[in-house]
Formats: sequence, C-alpha cells, structure tokens
Amino acid sequence: MQTRHFVAVSGDAIAFNTVYRDREVTWPIQDLPCKLIFFCHLNPVEEKRLSKETRFSRNDPAASGTEDLLLARDIVAALVQANEGDRPCADADELRERLLALRLDKEGNPSLTADSEVKLFTEDGNRSSGTGEHVVWLQPSFKGQRTKPEATLEVFGRQRGADKWALPVLGASTVGLLGSPLGQGPFLAASALFPEWMPRGGPLHLDYTSPRAR
Repeated sequence: MQTRHFVAVSGDAIAFNTVYRDREVTWPIQDLPCKLIFFCHLNPVEEKRLSKETRFSRNDPAASGTEDLLLARDIVAALVQANEGDRPCADADELRERLLALRLDKEGNPSLTADSEVKLFTEDGNRSSGTGEHVVWLQPSFKGQRTKPEATLEVFGRQRGADKWALPVLGASTVGLLGSPLGQGPFLAASALFPEWMPRGGPLHLDYTSPRAR
C-alpha cells in the first residue's frame, strides 16, 4: 500500500523502451507500483523528424522509443559538421574547439553555420540546456488497494534555448497542485512553475494484459 506514495526519480539509466516497449518483462507495473520520473537526452516519442519506418507510433503498443536513434544521429552529425571545411580536425584539441562552436539550426540539427544563439555545448563540454532534454512521467493506476494492470505515461520536453530558470509568482491553483500528495499534482505544478517544459503529445495509456508483438 505504501509503495503507491513513492516517486522514484532516475537520470538516463532507465531507458524509455524499458517502461514502454518491453514493459511487460522489464517494468511489470503490478510488481513495481510506484510513480517514476526519468530523463531522456532527446524526444523518445518523436513523430516528425524521422522517416515513417523509424518514427514513434502512438497506435503501436510495441513501438520503440526514438531517443537513442536521435542521439546517435546527433553524434554522427556533430562529428561530420566539426570535420567539414577546408580540412578535417588535426587533433583532439581542434575537434573540441569545433564541437564547442556548434549551434542548433531551426530543425534542431548541429551546425557550424547556423544563425542561432543556441550552442550545442557549454564551455566545459556539457550539453547546453534547451537542446533536447525530456522528462518521462509514469503513473500506475489503482482501484482500492489493488494495482491495476495499466498505467499512464507522459513525456515533457524543455523548449529550445531555455537556459534560464525563472520562478514566477505562485497562484492559488499552483499552490493547490503542489499540495496534492497523489496523482499528477506535483508534476503539473512543476509545469506551471516552469512553463518552458511542454507536453509532447497526449498521455500514453499502457495496458499490461493484451498480447503484443515483440
């Protein structure tokens, strides 16, 4: 009973496919009935930036997430961009300099020529805020004391270039959400406090009983 009050928080150690595509084996919700928040480097439910064969499909309960594909694509694109020009990079130091000069173009792709203020990396080599990070929120469903074989999953993405955190004045509705111990309250309150985080599509309703192709 007490488990339903827990909220487990993880970085990128838990993959989107663990709780979505492979959930019946790797994240059985009735055995792990706590809420879960975890991080993705890029959008795990991308429906536009990829080909029809690789984009995420909300109608397919066995669909693979897109974060790892987008991340691999960005890594290759960054290396290609950094080695374009008159000649490729001569050494690791020059590669570092060119990678630090990369910016995101209007399509969100790494570029040395993009007219953008959004740098892909900070001076210390970390990825800049607002360059693709997403948060996933998994919520079990309960009926009385029983955990139902279903859950709701939502994905929130931070807006490009949102590198400043601003704390607005709290309204009564936001305070009410913060005080809610169960359900979506705390996460909705966080969205109200930091409006640069936006939902990526509607909630995904997960079923743990229907047969699915693997």
